[in-house]
Amino acid sequence: MTSDTTTSHAGAPDSIVALIPCPFEWLDPRELIATHGEHWMEELTVELSDPQDSPPFASGEARSHQGVVARIVIEEPIPELLPFAGLSAVPYSPTEALMLQDHRSVWRITIDGGSPKECRRAAKFASQLFATFVHAGAIGIFLPALGRLHAPRLIQQETTDLFDPRALVTLFVNAFHEGDWMRTRGLTAFHLPEVETPTTGGLNAAFFRLMDVSASMLMQLAPYPSGAGLQIGREICDLTEGPLGLERDEQLPVNGTYGVLTVTPKA
Repeated sequence: MTSDTTTSHAGAPDSIVALIPCPFEWLDPRELIATHGEHWMEELTVELSDPQDSPPFASGEARSHQGVVARIVIEEPIPELLPFAGLSAVPYSPTEALMLQDHRSVWRITIDGGSPKECRRAAKFASQLFATFVHAGAIGIFLPALGRLHAPRLIQQETTDLFDPRALVTLFVNAFHEGDWMRTRGLTAFHLPEVETPTTGGLNAAFFRLMDVSASMLMQLAPYPSGAGLQIGREICDLTEGPLGLERDEQLPVNGTYGVLTVTPKA
């Protein structure tokens, strides 16, 4: 998938957008409702227009029992998704990879955010829908704002506890690096600043540093203040208003709309 295609699906800064490749063009809403009810023991309302012969095949919305709305558009397959299968934290099986290659439609869901609390509620509903679609036969979840495709087994693993900040990070936060810096992608959808850090201690150390800070901010639903100090594992880090390393996310410029927080380990 090109960066232009990824960006075109990114949506508003504080919305969650997911592209869900499916082996079917159409699914009776009653099947989604039943699958959701069996898995989550919660009511789901789904309304879809009559199926069409050409894309968009249908559109409509899903509504949680708490009133959170996910807009749905059923689109044509995206062959460019296949290379992203190798980037999933839980690998695709050979069978799943073949199913992904031959998927027949992409269900695009969009859930608007707002305040950090509203964004957290949107993420909870999105997580539930991800699991519902996977149980209904979907072949993964692609998040354009992250540039990451999640395999079905990862969705099953990370939706067992919808209040675990680390599961939220796994599902909704990614990172990329350029030169001597690494920065998150995905915190913007929670109305939070993205986080950057130098990679001088190694890529793994930088990645886990970013994920620890991201999980903490998602748990408290607020960013750390500039000028604060923070202990991350054995490191003592300074937090300052950025960006100091990367001026912008060239591939996904929407990330960083609400600022960038720089995390620098003390020497």
